Amino acid sequence: MRVLLITGFILPVKHEDPLLEIQKKFLSLAEEAMKVKKLRFYQRFLLLCWRFPPGLAIMDFLTSRKTGKARSCMKIIYTLQHPQSEHHLNGRVGSWTDWDLTELGAAQAQRIAFHLKEELKDKPVRLLSSDLRRAWHTAQIVGQALNVTPEKEIRLRERNLGEAVGHSVAWLKENLLQPEITIDDRLFPSAQTRREQYVQLKPLLEELLAKEEEILLLVSHGDTLGILHALWLGLEAEALNSIQLAGSAGGVSELWLRGGKRIVRRLSDLSYLC
Repeated sequence: MRVLLITGFILPVKHEDPLLEIQKKFLSLAEEAMKVKKLRFYQRFLLLCWRFPPGLAIMDFLTSRKTGKARSCMKIIYTLQHPQSEHHLNGRVGSWTDWDLTELGAAQAQRIAFHLKEELKDKPVRLLSSDLRRAWHTAQIVGQALNVTPEKEIRLRERNLGEAVGHSVAWLKENLLQPEITIDDRLFPSAQTRREQYVQLKPLLEELLAKEEEILLLVSHGDTLGILHALWLGLEAEALNSIQLAGSAGGVSELWLRGGKRIVRRLSDLSYLC
């Protein structure tokens, strides 16, 4: 146990205290400082609190003082691109072809799950996943580690490549209608364009932001998450003609909504595989 003495205020801090607990202690000190009308220290404690995210934000804390209710400062969305799948090795098209994880991919999912469990510290999480096996298998592994039941969300599927589903990548390249240069180029008669997937994902993101859950975890696919991350940044569909946010298998991204600002804390972080 360490005790920080800050100009007459006592802050007990344990080494193993999660950041949220440390932040709560600074908020408690801020309350104490306000009671004795030491405004300068009140402001200082709030600033110190701000340096220990995630937890309660300053504006939410101030709001809670007026309403009498403590509410969360922000929403955190983790996105996880499924790790190694069979189609990464066999030269076949992913898309809606329902490949599973490889043995290595399942082991990678276990490592990701371990790190997420350590990071989230039993915080309540809602877990949504594409229903395709490679993503769903990943979600099941992560959900077991977090003691959370995953939910299927079909809009998190990979983009549908129509007639190419079930074929090899070589077949796709030989038979596509046109190269995919713009977001409106359709590779096959029944394939989705990138604009169509953008339109499909936009209401999903709006729904996620409206949910009460403070922490969401989405398990999906590379193309899908690239567009979802662009939506998070507020990019219009046309921006995807010249911008691509590419991830890697097993990459974890962390998105924060705090004080009305959308923040990208990390993008396709592969350290979770270690």
